[in-house]
Amino acid sequence: MREVWFDRQAKAFRFRRSHCSCGTHKQYDMVNVAGISVGPKTVRVNTGVSTDELEITIIPADASNQVVRWESNDETVAKVDSAGVVMGVFAGQTTITAITDDGGHTDTVTVEVDIRGPAGGLVFYRDEDNEYDWTYLEAAPYGWYDDGDDPDIEWSNVQDSQLGTTSALLGAGQSNTAEIIRQAGHSYSAARAAVEFVHVHEGVTYDDWFLPSRDELILMAENLAQSLIGNFKDDQNYWSSSESGADGAMSIRMPQAATWWTSKVSTIPVRPIRAFARAY
Repeated sequence: MREVWFDRQAKAFRFRRSHCSCGTHKQYDMVNVAGISVGPKTVRVNTGVSTDELEITIIPADASNQVVRWESNDETVAKVDSAGVVMGVFAGQTTITAITDDGGHTDTVTVEVDIRGPAGGLVFYRDEDNEYDWTYLEAAPYGWYDDGDDPDIEWSNVQDSQLGTTSALLGAGQSNTAEIIRQAGHSYSAARAAVEFVHVHEGVTYDDWFLPSRDELILMAENLAQSLIGNFKDDQNYWSSSESGADGAMSIRMPQAATWWTSKVSTIPVRPIRAFARAY
């Protein structure tokens, strides 16, 4: 037998079942969910970083079924897992909704994903198709070199010998950088300046920077400089790690993203980048 009544204090329907088992009557109370509250109402997270679990309050607190599922309105901006942990996917804003299993009650939070990455730099590319062993490319923050403008540096002190092993393609910057530094006779270069950059952000040390390839630098120009993000030197060429002959290398004009041939003896600006995997 089942008895149903409305508990005015709890603002919920209650169910009571009783049955006979070996002459003993047992009674069970079932408490319906009347609502849900989620906090904080606004969550800010950096790109590629996850948050702590969102806080939920089920109303009433003694509701029998407290199962909640989560949904993101735009998973290209932020995702949410079954525990209510939000992961910043790419810069933008979206809504996360909590839905109760009992009654389908909902509450929402606004998620703002910042363009900044875990190292405090600027995320300018996401590998949406999982082509690489990393997910994001992050440019070093403005002031990375002695807290000032991007430094003007020669491509390398080795200026008349071709490596012949660098690539202009996306994903090649890190290996290019290593090749430049390993070249016989090398002592200083734009690549070395990038590698020697060490940045501490929120108590974590990041020392995995490198000189971007041509295609990586083009993406930086298109996704940052052209939106006036990152304080790049205007109408100046930046070094890539992509060689172009024994005495030259490829540089990219900011913010136009045009490719130039530039003599290795030229001193032009440098902005390191790093690659990192997603946290979700």
